[in-house]
Amino acid sequence: MEAIAELKRKILFSIGLIASVIFLYLSFRKIDYFVFVEDLTKISIVPILLSLVCTIFTYLIRAIRWKYILVDPNLKFSTLFSASMIGNMGNNIFPMRIGELIRCYVLGYQENMSKSRILASVMFERVLDGITVLLFFTISLIFTNVENIFFEGLIIAFIAFSFILMIMIISKNYQESFFKIFSYIFYFFPDRVKVKLSNITSSFLTGLDIINNKKNFSISIIYSLIFWGVSILGTYFVLLSTNNNIPVDLPIILISALVVGVMIPSAPGFIGTYHYVVILILGLYGWDKETSASMSVILHGIQFIIPIIIGLFLLTRLGYSFRSLIDINNKLIT
Repeated sequence: MEAIAELKRKILFSIGLIASVIFLYLSFRKIDYFVFVEDLTKISIVPILLSLVCTIFTYLIRAIRWKYILVDPNLKFSTLFSASMIGNMGNNIFPMRIGELIRCYVLGYQENMSKSRILASVMFERVLDGITVLLFFTISLIFTNVENIFFEGLIIAFIAFSFILMIMIISKNYQESFFKIFSYIFYFFPDRVKVKLSNITSSFLTGLDIINNKKNFSISIIYSLIFWGVSILGTYFVLLSTNNNIPVDLPIILISALVVGVMIPSAPGFIGTYHYVVILILGLYGWDKETSASMSVILHGIQFIIPIIIGLFLLTRLGYSFRSLIDINNKLIT
Protein backbone atom coordinates (compact mmCIF):
# COMPACT_ATOMS: atom_id res chain seq x y z
CA MET A 1 0.00 0.00 0.00
CA GLU A 2 2.84 2.36 0.90
CA ALA A 3 4.57 1.53 -2.36
CA ILE A 4 1.42 2.48 -4.32
CA ALA A 5 1.11 5.74 -2.36
CA GLU A 6 4.77 6.54 -3.02
CA LEU A 7 4.32 5.83 -6.73
CA LYS A 8 1.25 8.07 -6.74
CA ARG A 9 3.21 10.93 -5.14
CA LYS A 10 6.03 10.53 -7.65
CA ILE A 11 3.62 10.55 -10.61
CA LEU A 12 1.83 13.67 -9.38
CA PHE A 13 5.11 15.45 -8.72
CA SER A 14 6.55 14.42 -12.10
CA ILE A 15 3.50 15.68 -14.01
CA GLY A 16 3.67 19.03 -12.23
CA LEU A 17 7.43 19.30 -12.67
CA ILE A 18 7.26 18.60 -16.41
CA ALA A 19 4.50 21.19 -16.83
CA SER A 20 6.50 23.79 -14.89
CA VAL A 21 9.64 23.18 -16.97
CA ILE A 22 7.65 23.59 -20.18
CA PHE A 23 5.98 26.81 -19.05
CA LEU A 24 9.24 28.22 -17.69
CA TYR A 25 10.84 27.57 -21.07
CA LEU A 26 7.96 29.23 -22.90
CA SER A 27 8.06 32.15 -20.47
CA PHE A 28 11.77 32.98 -20.48
CA ARG A 29 12.93 32.01 -23.94
CA LYS A 30 13.97 34.84 -26.28
CA ILE A 31 14.62 37.15 -23.33
CA ASP A 32 17.58 39.53 -23.25
CA TYR A 33 18.75 38.79 -19.69
CA PHE A 34 20.89 41.92 -19.51
CA VAL A 35 17.77 44.00 -20.12
CA PHE A 36 15.83 41.76 -17.72
CA VAL A 37 18.30 42.39 -14.87
CA GLU A 38 18.42 46.09 -15.70
CA ASP A 39 14.61 46.27 -15.48
CA LEU A 40 14.73 44.65 -12.07
CA THR A 41 17.23 47.20 -10.78
CA LYS A 42 15.05 50.09 -11.98
CA ILE A 43 11.94 48.97 -10.10
CA SER A 44 10.67 51.39 -7.42
CA ILE A 45 10.68 49.95 -3.91
CA VAL A 46 7.80 51.93 -2.38
CA PRO A 47 5.06 50.40 -4.61
CA ILE A 48 6.47 46.93 -3.83
CA LEU A 49 6.22 47.62 -0.09
CA LEU A 50 2.64 48.84 -0.54
CA SER A 51 1.88 45.62 -2.40
CA LEU A 52 3.32 43.61 0.49
CA VAL A 53 1.00 45.44 2.89
CA CYS A 54 -1.98 44.66 0.64
CA THR A 55 -0.97 41.00 0.43
CA ILE A 56 -0.75 40.57 4.20
CA PHE A 57 -4.07 42.39 4.60
CA THR A 58 -5.74 39.91 2.22
CA TYR A 59 -4.56 37.02 4.40
CA LEU A 60 -6.23 38.65 7.41
CA ILE A 61 -9.45 39.24 5.46
CA ARG A 62 -9.55 35.64 4.23
CA ALA A 63 -9.29 34.30 7.79
CA ILE A 64 -12.09 36.59 8.99
CA ARG A 65 -14.30 35.59 6.06
CA TRP A 66 -13.67 31.90 6.75
CA LYS A 67 -15.24 32.30 10.19
CA TYR A 68 -18.48 33.56 8.63
CA ILE A 69 -18.44 30.84 5.99
CA LEU A 70 -18.14 28.18 8.70
CA VAL A 71 -21.05 29.82 10.59
CA ASP A 72 -19.32 29.34 13.93
CA PRO A 73 -18.93 32.47 16.12
CA ASN A 74 -16.82 30.53 18.63
CA LEU A 75 -13.92 29.98 16.24
CA LYS A 76 -10.85 32.03 17.10
CA PHE A 77 -9.34 34.30 14.48
CA SER A 78 -5.83 33.17 15.46
CA THR A 79 -6.70 29.52 14.76
CA LEU A 80 -8.33 30.31 11.43
CA PHE A 81 -5.42 32.53 10.38
CA SER A 82 -2.85 29.89 11.37
CA ALA A 83 -4.63 27.09 9.48
CA SER A 84 -5.13 29.33 6.45
CA MET A 85 -1.48 30.44 6.27
CA ILE A 86 -0.13 26.92 6.83
CA GLY A 87 -2.41 25.83 3.98
CA ASN A 88 -1.10 28.63 1.76
CA MET A 89 2.42 27.54 2.58
CA GLY A 90 1.44 23.97 1.72
CA ASN A 91 0.28 25.08 -1.72
CA ASN A 92 3.73 26.56 -2.29
CA ILE A 93 5.78 23.54 -1.22
CA PHE A 94 3.55 20.57 -2.16
CA PRO A 95 2.04 19.70 -5.57
CA MET A 96 -1.60 19.64 -6.68
CA ARG A 97 -2.83 22.39 -4.28
CA ILE A 98 -2.65 19.93 -1.39
CA GLY A 99 -2.40 22.94 0.92
CA GLU A 100 -6.19 23.28 0.78
CA LEU A 101 -6.51 19.86 2.42
CA ILE A 102 -3.70 20.65 4.86
CA ARG A 103 -5.54 23.68 6.21
CA CYS A 104 -8.65 21.51 6.68
CA TYR A 105 -6.54 19.03 8.61
CA VAL A 106 -4.88 21.70 10.78
CA LEU A 107 -8.13 23.51 11.64
CA GLY A 108 -9.92 20.21 12.28
CA TYR A 109 -7.18 19.11 14.67
CA GLN A 110 -6.96 22.45 16.48
CA GLU A 111 -10.72 22.92 16.90
CA ASN A 112 -11.78 19.24 17.00
CA MET A 113 -14.03 19.82 13.98
CA SER A 114 -15.08 17.47 11.22
CA LYS A 115 -12.66 17.77 8.33
CA SER A 116 -15.50 17.06 5.90
CA ARG A 117 -17.36 20.09 7.23
CA ILE A 118 -14.25 22.25 6.85
CA LEU A 119 -13.64 20.92 3.33
CA ALA A 120 -17.17 21.97 2.35
CA SER A 121 -16.46 25.49 3.61
CA VAL A 122 -13.24 25.61 1.58
CA MET A 123 -15.08 24.49 -1.56
CA PHE A 124 -17.75 27.14 -1.00
CA GLU A 125 -15.01 29.71 -0.42
CA ARG A 126 -13.42 28.84 -3.77
CA VAL A 127 -16.74 29.13 -5.59
CA LEU A 128 -17.36 32.51 -3.92
CA ASP A 129 -13.87 33.62 -4.94
CA GLY A 130 -14.50 32.54 -8.52
CA ILE A 131 -17.79 34.41 -8.76
CA THR A 132 -16.29 37.54 -7.20
CA VAL A 133 -13.36 37.52 -9.60
CA LEU A 134 -15.79 37.05 -12.49
CA LEU A 135 -17.69 40.12 -11.30
CA PHE A 136 -14.55 42.26 -11.32
CA PHE A 137 -13.54 40.67 -14.61
CA THR A 138 -16.88 41.52 -16.23
CA ILE A 139 -16.62 45.15 -15.10
CA SER A 140 -13.06 45.38 -16.43
CA LEU A 141 -14.19 44.28 -19.90
CA ILE A 142 -15.94 47.64 -20.21
CA PHE A 143 -12.51 49.29 -20.23
CA THR A 144 -10.35 46.73 -22.01
CA ASN A 145 -9.13 47.14 -25.58
CA VAL A 146 -7.58 43.67 -25.87
CA GLU A 147 -9.98 42.36 -28.52
CA ASN A 148 -12.63 39.83 -27.40
CA ILE A 149 -10.40 36.91 -26.44
CA PHE A 150 -11.59 36.97 -22.82
CA PHE A 151 -15.32 36.57 -23.44
CA GLU A 152 -15.25 32.81 -24.11
CA GLY A 153 -13.25 32.24 -20.93
CA LEU A 154 -15.73 34.38 -18.99
CA ILE A 155 -18.70 32.34 -20.22
CA ILE A 156 -17.03 28.98 -19.50
CA ALA A 157 -15.97 30.06 -16.01
CA PHE A 158 -19.41 31.48 -15.24
CA ILE A 159 -21.11 28.24 -16.27
CA ALA A 160 -18.65 26.14 -14.23
CA PHE A 161 -18.96 28.15 -11.00
CA SER A 162 -22.72 28.52 -11.36
CA PHE A 163 -23.10 24.75 -11.83
CA ILE A 164 -21.03 23.97 -8.72
CA LEU A 165 -22.94 26.52 -6.65
CA MET A 166 -26.25 25.11 -7.87
CA ILE A 167 -25.19 21.59 -6.84
CA MET A 168 -24.25 22.89 -3.38
CA ILE A 169 -27.59 24.68 -2.93
CA ILE A 170 -29.65 21.70 -4.10
CA SER A 171 -27.68 19.27 -1.93
CA LYS A 172 -28.11 21.47 1.13
CA ASN A 173 -31.78 22.37 0.69
CA TYR A 174 -32.99 18.95 -0.42
CA GLN A 175 -31.00 16.70 1.88
CA GLU A 176 -33.69 14.03 2.20
CA SER A 177 -33.84 13.55 -1.57
CA PHE A 178 -30.07 13.78 -1.75
CA PHE A 179 -29.63 10.92 0.74
CA LYS A 180 -32.20 8.80 -1.13
CA ILE A 181 -30.12 9.16 -4.29
CA PHE A 182 -27.01 8.51 -2.19
CA SER A 183 -28.50 5.27 -0.84
CA TYR A 184 -29.43 4.15 -4.33
CA ILE A 185 -25.95 4.82 -5.76
CA PHE A 186 -24.18 2.98 -2.95
CA TYR A 187 -26.80 0.24 -2.58
CA PHE A 188 -24.36 -2.62 -3.23
CA PHE A 189 -21.72 -1.33 -0.78
CA PRO A 190 -21.34 -3.03 2.63
CA ASP A 191 -23.48 -1.45 5.37
CA ARG A 192 -20.38 -0.40 7.29
CA VAL A 193 -19.05 1.53 4.30
CA LYS A 194 -22.46 3.08 3.57
CA VAL A 195 -22.80 4.33 7.15
CA LYS A 196 -19.33 5.84 7.08
CA LEU A 197 -19.93 7.56 3.73
CA SER A 198 -23.31 8.79 4.95
CA ASN A 199 -21.74 10.31 8.07
CA ILE A 200 -19.03 12.00 6.01
CA THR A 201 -21.62 13.38 3.59
CA SER A 202 -23.84 14.61 6.43
CA SER A 203 -20.88 16.37 7.99
CA PHE A 204 -19.92 17.83 4.61
CA LEU A 205 -23.39 19.32 4.17
CA THR A 206 -23.12 20.90 7.62
CA GLY A 207 -20.21 22.88 6.19
CA LEU A 208 -22.69 24.46 3.76
CA ASP A 209 -24.90 25.98 6.47
CA ILE A 210 -23.93 29.39 5.14
CA ILE A 211 -26.19 28.83 2.14
CA ASN A 212 -29.25 29.29 4.37
CA ASN A 213 -27.71 31.93 6.62
CA LYS A 214 -28.49 35.24 4.93
CA LYS A 215 -26.46 37.34 7.37
CA ASN A 216 -23.26 35.33 7.08
CA PHE A 217 -23.76 34.90 3.35
CA SER A 218 -24.03 38.67 2.87
CA ILE A 219 -21.03 39.38 5.11
CA SER A 220 -18.97 36.77 3.23
CA ILE A 221 -19.79 38.46 -0.07
CA ILE A 222 -18.69 41.84 1.32
CA TYR A 223 -15.42 40.37 2.58
CA SER A 224 -14.89 38.68 -0.80
CA LEU A 225 -15.27 42.02 -2.57
CA ILE A 226 -12.79 43.58 -0.13
CA PHE A 227 -10.40 40.65 -0.45
CA TRP A 228 -10.23 40.72 -4.24
CA GLY A 229 -10.36 44.51 -4.38
CA VAL A 230 -7.24 44.68 -2.19
CA SER A 231 -5.61 41.87 -4.20
CA ILE A 232 -6.16 43.87 -7.38
CA LEU A 233 -4.77 46.98 -5.67
CA GLY A 234 -1.68 45.04 -4.59
CA THR A 235 -1.13 43.87 -8.17
CA TYR A 236 -1.59 47.45 -9.37
CA PHE A 237 1.19 48.61 -7.02
CA VAL A 238 3.61 45.99 -8.34
CA LEU A 239 2.89 47.00 -11.94
CA LEU A 240 3.23 50.66 -10.92
CA SER A 241 6.78 49.98 -9.72
CA THR A 242 7.88 49.97 -13.38
CA ASN A 243 6.71 53.59 -13.75
CA ASN A 244 4.63 52.47 -16.75
CA ASN A 245 1.15 53.74 -17.43
CA ILE A 246 -1.26 51.19 -15.94
CA PRO A 247 -4.74 50.91 -17.54
CA VAL A 248 -7.50 50.47 -14.97
CA ASP A 249 -8.46 47.06 -16.37
CA LEU A 250 -4.95 45.55 -16.50
CA PRO A 251 -4.55 44.40 -12.86
CA ILE A 252 -8.10 43.00 -12.91
CA ILE A 253 -7.54 41.07 -16.12
CA LEU A 254 -4.20 39.83 -14.79
CA ILE A 255 -5.65 38.63 -11.48
CA SER A 256 -8.53 36.91 -13.30
CA ALA A 257 -6.15 35.14 -15.66
CA LEU A 258 -3.96 34.01 -12.76
CA VAL A 259 -6.94 32.50 -10.95
CA VAL A 260 -7.44 30.24 -13.97
CA GLY A 261 -3.74 29.79 -14.73
CA VAL A 262 -2.78 28.39 -11.34
CA MET A 263 -5.32 25.59 -11.82
CA ILE A 264 -2.97 24.06 -14.41
CA PRO A 265 -0.94 21.21 -12.83
CA SER A 266 2.55 22.42 -12.02
CA ALA A 267 5.39 22.07 -9.57
CA PRO A 268 4.72 23.38 -6.05
CA GLY A 269 4.17 27.14 -5.87
CA PHE A 270 2.69 27.32 -9.39
CA ILE A 271 6.20 27.81 -10.79
CA GLY A 272 6.16 28.32 -14.53
CA THR A 273 2.41 28.52 -15.03
CA TYR A 274 2.21 31.68 -12.92
CA HIS A 275 5.06 33.34 -14.83
CA TYR A 276 3.65 32.34 -18.19
CA VAL A 277 0.24 33.87 -17.46
CA VAL A 278 1.76 37.16 -16.26
CA ILE A 279 4.03 37.46 -19.31
CA LEU A 280 1.19 36.51 -21.66
CA ILE A 281 -1.27 39.09 -20.29
CA LEU A 282 1.26 41.91 -20.06
CA GLY A 283 2.36 41.09 -23.61
CA LEU A 284 -1.23 41.53 -24.80
CA TYR A 285 -1.08 45.03 -23.35
CA GLY A 286 2.07 45.85 -25.30
CA TRP A 287 4.65 45.36 -22.55
CA ASP A 288 8.07 44.17 -23.69
CA LYS A 289 9.00 40.65 -22.66
CA GLU A 290 11.83 41.64 -20.33
CA THR A 291 9.65 43.97 -18.24
CA SER A 292 6.86 41.39 -18.27
CA ALA A 293 9.28 38.71 -17.08
CA SER A 294 10.54 40.93 -14.26
CA MET A 295 6.94 41.53 -13.15
CA SER A 296 6.23 37.80 -13.20
CA VAL A 297 9.21 37.15 -10.93
CA ILE A 298 8.25 39.86 -8.42
CA LEU A 299 4.53 39.03 -8.35
CA HIS A 300 5.29 35.35 -7.92
CA GLY A 301 7.97 36.07 -5.31
CA ILE A 302 5.49 37.97 -3.14
CA GLN A 303 2.88 35.21 -3.39
CA PHE A 304 5.50 32.52 -2.83
CA ILE A 305 7.81 33.82 -0.09
CA ILE A 306 5.42 35.65 2.25
CA PRO A 307 3.10 32.64 2.92
CA ILE A 308 6.13 30.40 3.53
CA ILE A 309 7.67 32.81 6.06
CA ILE A 310 4.39 33.34 7.93
CA GLY A 311 3.36 29.69 7.57
CA LEU A 312 6.64 28.36 9.00
CA PHE A 313 6.40 30.73 11.97
CA LEU A 314 2.83 29.69 12.74
CA LEU A 315 3.64 26.02 12.15
CA THR A 316 6.26 26.02 14.92
CA ARG A 317 4.03 28.15 17.15
CA LEU A 318 1.31 25.50 16.99
CA GLY A 319 3.83 22.83 17.92
CA TYR A 320 4.19 21.23 14.50
CA SER A 321 7.47 20.51 12.80
CA PHE A 322 8.16 20.67 9.09
CA ARG A 323 8.53 16.88 9.18
CA SER A 324 5.00 16.60 10.58
CA LEU A 325 3.74 18.74 7.71
CA ILE A 326 5.36 16.36 5.24
CA ASP A 327 3.70 13.45 7.06
CA ILE A 328 0.31 15.19 6.79
CA ASN A 329 0.89 15.72 3.07
CA ASN A 330 1.81 12.06 2.56
CA LYS A 331 -1.24 10.95 4.52
CA LEU A 332 -3.59 13.16 2.50
CA ILE A 333 -2.20 11.97 -0.83
CA THR A 334 -2.46 8.36 0.32
